[in-house]
Amino acid sequence: MLDLICHACPKKLLALIPANMNPVTTMEQCRNILARFCPKDCFRVVVLNGSGENPRLEEDAAILAAALKDLGVTPGMLANEDR
Repeated sequence: MLDLICHACPKKLLALIPANMNPVTTMEQCRNILARFCPKDCFRVVVLNGSGENPRLEEDAAILAAALKDLGVTPGMLANEDR
């Protein structure tokens, strides 16, 4: 979390893998922590559907794409890592 908060990019996306945790509680805790350091319109926390034992790549890609779109991040922005 600290690396994400301190990273130079203004938009933050935290993807949680649902393993060994309560996904809803963990997501809310992460949102609360990020809200203390980042403007609420500059971060998203999502829980993926898949895991290492049960990959669900298409569903997870859709979740991540929706979160990035919601943040206003475009594919061209992702190619420029200097941001």
